[in-house]
Amino acid sequence: MKKSTKDSITEITLTLSVVGVLTSVCLLIASDHEPTCAEYGCKKSRWNGSIYCMDHEQQYGKKQKKKNSYRQTAKPNTYQSMGSTENQYQTYDPYDASDYGDGDDFAEEWAEEFGNGDYDSGYDDAYDYWEENH
Repeated sequence: MKKSTKDSITEITLTLSVVGVLTSVCLLIASDHEPTCAEYGCKKSRWNGSIYCMDHEQQYGKKQKKKNSYRQTAKPNTYQSMGSTENQYQTYDPYDASDYGDGDDFAEEWAEEFGNGDYDSGYDDAYDYWEENH
């Protein structure tokens, strides 16, 4: 039995329809898939525009970004923020020494902190800190 042209066209149309549906399903699945972390073997989703997931961004991302990095200076509890676009240092002072107009006021408030609980031994250190940082 010979197939008619109409049957051949119907068969080709059906085959192309099936291929089209399968292609559409594959594209739909692929477009719904989020990109994963750049760390080899990690299958977690990327975090906040990074090439890494949140865990690896905290581990590797900071090495690439100097904008928000801090380093400890010689002064205790004082940090310098290193900007990536400018070479200026901004000092972070956890005691806000610049808010005090008088070194004695600062030393009286922070003496125990500087003396590890001992007011008398911490007073001079607190006053010296205020002189260097106000």
